[in-house]
Amino acid sequence: MKYGGIYIHVPFCIKKCPYCNFYSVTKLSYINPFIKSVIKEINNRKNKSFIANSIYFGGGTPTLIQPDMIAELISAIRNNFTILPDSEITAEANPGTINKKNLPLLKEAGINRLNIGIQSFNDSVLKTLNRIHTAKEAQTAYYDAKNAGFSNIGIDLIYAVPGQTLKDMIKDFKKAVNLSPEHISGYILTLEPKTAIYSDIMNKVLNKTGEKLQSKMFLSAVRFLKNSGYKQYEISNFAKTDRFRSAHNLKYWVGEAYKGFGPSAHSFDKKKRHWNISDIKKYIEKINRDKTVVKQSETLTTEQKTIEFIYLGLRHAGIDIKNFNSKFKTNFLANYNKAIIKLTEEKLIKIVSDKCSLTEKGMLFADYAARILICDRSLKIDFYE
Repeated sequence: MKYGGIYIHVPFCIKKCPYCNFYSVTKLSYINPFIKSVIKEINNRKNKSFIANSIYFGGGTPTLIQPDMIAELISAIRNNFTILPDSEITAEANPGTINKKNLPLLKEAGINRLNIGIQSFNDSVLKTLNRIHTAKEAQTAYYDAKNAGFSNIGIDLIYAVPGQTLKDMIKDFKKAVNLSPEHISGYILTLEPKTAIYSDIMNKVLNKTGEKLQSKMFLSAVRFLKNSGYKQYEISNFAKTDRFRSAHNLKYWVGEAYKGFGPSAHSFDKKKRHWNISDIKKYIEKINRDKTVVKQSETLTTEQKTIEFIYLGLRHAGIDIKNFNSKFKTNFLANYNKAIIKLTEEKLIKIVSDKCSLTEKGMLFADYAARILICDRSLKIDFYE
């Protein structure tokens, strides 16, 4: 049996990072009413038949709320859903908000996995990213978490930051590996419209990292992490062993169900997807008035399911051909023959043991490969036109 996940969006930040397009606010006075409102939303959606093996506190900065509040939220989740005893319970953490005294309390509250957004061990890069911590504070936060008894820690790094060199990036990954976390994520900086860093690059305040350098950085990161004993299980994610793969994030990549709570949080039941309003003030007001906080919902069409299966499959473990054929009542190899030949000739995909997966080179062109496959379907679509 495959299990679901629970996601809590904690939208608080001390200040907004210039590259982030997730919903967040800096008005911390909303924290107390937010906690009460999320608990009420959880109570309103009670479903003990929903069995989950992961709870994920994302944001925003979950470590801005006190451990006793985390404990309250976990208790509410356990009271309203069926959470397996050995579930992975993750909190995202900003090094600048990790309190040494609070770490043992976080563990007592039920958190058994920390995902620390270090982003870089280079103060110059951290300054460009407008982070609230220094490289030294990042390392201290990691050691404090280890000393507090956390045995499952993930580190996030961002690279291809304006002004960052290949040598700078390699140093970051070496320092991360030297800490020996159980999980490392390395993301190429994504330039999201309506973010400050996007505006700075468009206005020539900062220089965008060129595609050739981005490619060198990506391949260098992948090869270095693999050679250091980390197993790549998604384009940007690496774990020491299968046990330390992010059980929660895997649900997004393999199409499992999840329930999201809090402003802007998404939910998915394998057929329908809905998402909450991205406004904490309205969220709290509506919850208090027993009004719905769902902004919009959609029932996925076969076309949408196919697109997501291909795209997410390529990013993760590859497209399971037998599963694809069974799920969509079709023949993958026959229906996508032209695209498969084209992408194979370009050395972007490979087919081994009923899996269609990206090559190392293909990981640089994952979106392109997915687009070629999707547009080769017998059903004509203009999704990417």
